Amino acid sequence: MVAHDAFCKGQARCRDCQRARRRDRYSKGRTCEHCEAAPISDYAPRPICRRCSIKVRSESTAPRREVNPKRYVVITAQHQHPNADARGRIYEHVLVMSQKLGRALRPGENVHHINGVRDDNRPENLELWVTFQPKGQRPEDLVAWAHEILRRYEGQA
Repeated sequence: MVAHDAFCKGQARCRDCQRARRRDRYSKGRTCEHCEAAPISDYAPRPICRRCSIKVRSESTAPRREVNPKRYVVITAQHQHPNADARGRIYEHVLVMSQKLGRALRPGENVHHINGVRDDNRPENLELWVTFQPKGQRPEDLVAWAHEILRRYEGQA
């Protein structure tokens, strides 16, 4: 077997040298202060793993209210909400409607502004719309779909 360090001259050109160098970065056995499970690189400036760092940063960020170019109001730092995107952003009208319903919006549901003003997110100006419909027009399918809708929204009208 060839001595990889002599062959690659420490530049990690082969897979074995890359693994060895990666192993050397975690040689001190540092672990995360928060979860105490993840190894931390010797080069990391803080003793915290990437996952915990993202979590701490997202929890410490204060929510902001922004208006996007389409005039919809977006609330940031809402990582815990099921309707928020991966960056923790959610439209304010979706947040208000989910609070009004007491649950997250389901697939196929959206929120309509009654007066058409996109930044008027008062609960009385918002209504829930269901946009999905089944494919095909067989009567059996339509009846099954109607029963599904009645079961899903029973008692909410």
